[in-house]
Amino acid sequence: MPASVGSNQYQARRRPGSLPAVTKVGSLVAQAAGPQRRCGQIWGVLCAEPVGPPHWSCSRHPTLEQRQTAARNPASPPEILEMLSRDHAISVREAMARNSGLPSTVLERLLADKLPYIRKSMVYNPGCAMQHLRRLAHDPAPEVREQLASKRPNLDWLLDQLAQDQAVRVRLAVADNQECPITVLRELRNDPDPRVRARVAGWALPLDWTWELARDHDINVRLAVAGNRACPAEVLDELSGDPEPDVRQILASHPNSSGPVLARVAAASTDIYTLERAAHHPCCPPGTLEQLSLHSRFQVRQAAAANPACPSGALRRLGREKSYKVQAAVARNPVCPPDLLGQLIQRGNPDVCHGAARNPSCPPELLNQLASSQDVSTCQAVAANPACPSGALRRLAGSQDLLSTHHAVAGNPNCPPDILLQFAQSTNSWLRENVAGNPACPQDLLLQLLRDPNKDVASKAAHHPQLPPHVLALWQVAH
Repeated sequence: MPASVGSNQYQARRRPGSLPAVTKVGSLVAQAAGPQRRCGQIWGVLCAEPVGPPHWSCSRHPTLEQRQTAARNPASPPEILEMLSRDHAISVREAMARNSGLPSTVLERLLADKLPYIRKSMVYNPGCAMQHLRRLAHDPAPEVREQLASKRPNLDWLLDQLAQDQAVRVRLAVADNQECPITVLRELRNDPDPRVRARVAGWALPLDWTWELARDHDINVRLAVAGNRACPAEVLDELSGDPEPDVRQILASHPNSSGPVLARVAAASTDIYTLERAAHHPCCPPGTLEQLSLHSRFQVRQAAAANPACPSGALRRLGREKSYKVQAAVARNPVCPPDLLGQLIQRGNPDVCHGAARNPSCPPELLNQLASSQDVSTCQAVAANPACPSGALRRLAGSQDLLSTHHAVAGNPNCPPDILLQFAQSTNSWLRENVAGNPACPQDLLLQLLRDPNKDVASKAAHHPQLPPHVLALWQVAH
């Protein structure tokens, strides 16, 4: 018998011709870990033999993986769980802490484990009763209480108790809890720590609470109010006069910011990033965009040039700039006048031509002209433009060695049916998938692609809106 099995006194207690006692314990744990779950019968046989302290034998012979699996198994007998709850390996006790079939004595032992990590794992155990949760709520380790505050959302009394915890990290976890009741948030909004009040400010709160937090003396609380997507417009109007530049920077891109708010933010700011955000905002007033189009930094002028609310006079002035980045932004603007768009294309800069090719308001004659460009990205943008005429798409489909352009042509709703049929016979599966996803794909072609050997192509064709419902039902049954 190997020396690692146990001491001599345990060897002497083994009956002649029988397996070593610890081998039977290892077999017992393996059976408890397995699907047969016959560990109760084996445990009865094992107890009939004087094998010494069972927890000593069990912790010596079975492998770590066996002990972990048995600790996780809700069907493991109480005797095995008792032994494993004293296991020296942390991973075994951690696995047991999440076991929903633990006896009360094992639960109590794990709740008293010397390692906070094990007690933290008990938070996830569905077998924990109210008295166990109350014990965890008074745990001396703040990380255990923090875990309890963030992972037990359905007990209001528990969150109410933890909201008064001395540790800030616990109160922060309560404020972050997605199921935190409004009564608890009412108490936390007056928390002495500004980090907790900032977390509360991120919730959709009653208007009077939001007003109160918007006037908080701490900058982080006001930043949280300004960044709240549910913040009312009148509170944002109040915050637009905040002396802190960071608050104005957030307001410049807030979706609820009104035109007057953006105008005040732009007038009070010198930060380039704030002005660029304000110029990008769809609610930015034309007068403010007119002023921003004269800014000394090209990033601000570029953002103003791309805004559809930019006045026509400002667009024409920006179109005459030397900066190609500003010109490209003007060319992308859907309200750019056609004559100005033609002038920009005549300059021949690839970035400007690419911006014009992406413009959904670009006239068909200009798209025809751009389809002959030597720049690949410009041709791709023309092919993807829903306003591109069929003649330009046919010409782009005949171009050689431009597979990426062919992909864009195949997905364009204006693509001629004969071109779609040609692409549907391609050996490139991505090209066939784009054909199957084309809104104008003919129904007979969809039925052909439904039998495509590539599952992505067939799935795209099956979920096409033009496919009859009964055909989709038959396809789903077959697959």
